[in-house]
Amino acid sequence: MVGLFFLRSNVAFGQESSLSYPISLAEKIFLTTDRSIYLNNQTLWVNAIVTNAADHSLSQLSGVLYIELIDFNEIILDRKTIKLDNGLGQAFFDLYKSYLPGRYLLRAYTKWNENFGADFISEKYVDIYASQEIDENDPIYDLILVEEESGNTFLKAIFDPYSIDSLVKGKLDVFVTRDGLEDSLSIKQENQIYKLSYPISPKDKVVSLRMRTDNGMSYTKTVALKDGVSEVEFVPESGSLVHGIYSRVAFHAMDVKGKGVKINGKVRDQEGKLITTFESTERGIGSFLLKGDTSKRFFAEIPLENQESGILTIQLPETKIKGDVLFAYKTNDELRLDISSSNHFNDSSYVSLSCRGVEYLYARGVLSEGKMFLKFPLDSIPEGVSSIKLFDQEKKVLASRYIFNPKPQSRLQIIANTDSKSYSQRQLTKLNVALLDSEGQNRDATLSVKVLDEQLYALYKKEQQSLIARTLLFSDFNYSMANEDSLIQPENALELDTWLMTKRPSDYKFHHLEVEGKVSPEYTIGVSGRVEGNFLRKKAINRIEVTLMTFGNQVGVFQEQTDSLGRFNFVLPDMFGTEINALVQTVDEKGQKKDFSILLDDKEVPPISFDQRETILRLDSIKRNVIIKEQKKDTVDRAFNLSNNFIELEEFTVEDYLMTPQRQEVMDRFGKPTHVVDGAEIESKEEKWSYGLYSILLFNYPELISVTRININGGFLHAKVNGGGLTLVVVDGIPVMNYDYHLIQNIDPSEVKSFEIIKNAKGFPKLFLEVFPWVHPLAAPPVGSVIAIYTYAGKGLFGANASEGVMKTSLPVFSAMREYEQMDYSVLTEEQLIKPDLRSLLFWKNNIELSKMGQEELSYYNSDITGKKFIILEALTPNGEVGFKELEYTVESK
Repeated sequence: MVGLFFLRSNVAFGQESSLSYPISLAEKIFLTTDRSIYLNNQTLWVNAIVTNAADHSLSQLSGVLYIELIDFNEIILDRKTIKLDNGLGQAFFDLYKSYLPGRYLLRAYTKWNENFGADFISEKYVDIYASQEIDENDPIYDLILVEEESGNTFLKAIFDPYSIDSLVKGKLDVFVTRDGLEDSLSIKQENQIYKLSYPISPKDKVVSLRMRTDNGMSYTKTVALKDGVSEVEFVPESGSLVHGIYSRVAFHAMDVKGKGVKINGKVRDQEGKLITTFESTERGIGSFLLKGDTSKRFFAEIPLENQESGILTIQLPETKIKGDVLFAYKTNDELRLDISSSNHFNDSSYVSLSCRGVEYLYARGVLSEGKMFLKFPLDSIPEGVSSIKLFDQEKKVLASRYIFNPKPQSRLQIIANTDSKSYSQRQLTKLNVALLDSEGQNRDATLSVKVLDEQLYALYKKEQQSLIARTLLFSDFNYSMANEDSLIQPENALELDTWLMTKRPSDYKFHHLEVEGKVSPEYTIGVSGRVEGNFLRKKAINRIEVTLMTFGNQVGVFQEQTDSLGRFNFVLPDMFGTEINALVQTVDEKGQKKDFSILLDDKEVPPISFDQRETILRLDSIKRNVIIKEQKKDTVDRAFNLSNNFIELEEFTVEDYLMTPQRQEVMDRFGKPTHVVDGAEIESKEEKWSYGLYSILLFNYPELISVTRININGGFLHAKVNGGGLTLVVVDGIPVMNYDYHLIQNIDPSEVKSFEIIKNAKGFPKLFLEVFPWVHPLAAPPVGSVIAIYTYAGKGLFGANASEGVMKTSLPVFSAMREYEQMDYSVLTEEQLIKPDLRSLLFWKNNIELSKMGQEELSYYNSDITGKKFIILEALTPNGEVGFKELEYTVESK
């Protein structure tokens, strides 16, 4: 059905000015994926929750969320524009075999959060592996450290550039990065392989190797040269050691990937005298008491285990002659602060307590002989992380500290049970769920449920965080600890308190209570820009009538008048798919079309920051088991999906080829066509039910091209040359831009003069970058094919001359939605009877609305995999209450 919209707006939009915003107005974005490890032919499913930072209530501010999939070369592979409904949204990313195995970044942001900087861009890393276990080497393999007789150590590696670029010739550019410094090399080929031998310093812990071919293809691998502890940070409570005052010194030991490592050690002074000893938890967290002394320098000595024998020596922070120490601790119902000062002996001091950018407590006290004691009821402090700051009379910060205030009794309670504790293979499981508040009353909320087998659950516990841990703790800091949910459990309160002591103000996202910003919230998709005179009159043109016309499934006509700055802003109705074709037209006050310049605003993409520590892949046994199982499932799926048998035709000679200027231009740029189909032949095959050019090609020329639907729901037909790799299209010699591909399918067959295929077209990378201008040049594929369509009009895809005051463009719309497919065995098909069901993820559903009426019943079918199954339930109320629950049951053989 085609909808018609007509909208006229006289609202004028001026330049945005910089304003001061409280940091508490930022939005927190929480991404949850169906799993953390994928094969490169699967679909990656994402659920997004956007909350107000101050209280975690669902945000009503932003209506648009951007989610991007980024590879380890910091190249955006795919971008989704998600419609948020009361802070909730979902997305999916189809993965492709061209994605090399490695670590990938998912990041999400709203336009509103641009005011608050990179701290409020949500990031999540996932692993992508090959869909089939193959014997071929990785592009960079056989990495070893070799110590020669001279005592020098070399990193040796073999590079296989042919695995990423089949057209490699001559030397290979290689880049070696150590401690942030990059060294470039050029390696010659030896016996069909490229070898590297690079000197390594004993201090080097991590090295990144990157190769780049002449065609711009690249691959990076980062390796850890040493296991065990890589970094230990010692932080005195409240920030500094002060002479004559005892302070608690917290520390956190981590490996090269930022994961906690258990350590022990000794503290000595500069003369080697033993001062104290220390030992960390399994997470590498610990503390010890130390009295500040300006006459001494203190050193921590840590034995290095699983490394070369030796001691890691780290100097502790120097002692200040005068200063302030803030000691914080909690009793059952109070937060108590002991303040010691050698700098402000009998002065007034001030203490503030804020949580997520909102100040909750402010107190004044008077030091008595350098001592002051304050206490606050814990009930007056919100649940989560709070920042405590000590000020002097000039409001200068003297000391600061972070605490965590748990309130488990106020959290949402999830009551859930299955209809049985044990099931047979493929049996239906029924799950009943109810949500209760702290007073036992039913609450309306949104629920997310996933059901995992034992191996996938082990990976979940190892790498993912619960929504409770993320909202209350980890999302407040720039540094996140994976699989450390148990830190917020009551039995680990001291360890959590110690970890918070190691956090500096720069680690805390709410360190500054106000920021300067000028970006307005984006409630829905819109189009903005300005109108200027032609090249002789570049000034802005006001009081110009601007008309926007959209085409496709939703036809729209929108009108607006420019403001004094020549600006316009259209708000569009919700549209889903890829992008829509549009015309923008201008007329003057007399209604006459004028050849004005129409400039649309570009949407800036935030800078990409890929944490290179994430590229250090350590394939442990848990991941390995999951990968093998997924590859086995993929093998079974492919065996049952090989139902489309395409016939490969021999190359044929193009006869009676009429050379026109357009054809000559295309041939000069891309090469000779390998197949030509005359337009009259195509038109002769048109049926009454045909629906455009691609529908005819789909049913009549399967030996030449494969026609598939991109994005099944609300998507479009896409043509690919069989055996020709990635396929791009030019119409009358004019490349079709990426956002216009959905229009090709609807070309009237009667308008087609010729349809031609150019396999392995020359100059393909340049064409690719023209069609996808935002892609990094290094990501352009070296080879591919071109479909050349010639029309009788000879004017390209749109087939019309540019009119005065008219701009043809494509506009972004919300990404198409797709439901996660749940297995249904209620009526068995022939395929289901014989095909093994090897699913490890049994159920995945998000944003399930539970009303105040009480229970919700869900159901799903188990797979053929026996053993333990785990149900993960998470819920969030509109006002920010969070709940979490796990259930377990078993599946037995029939």
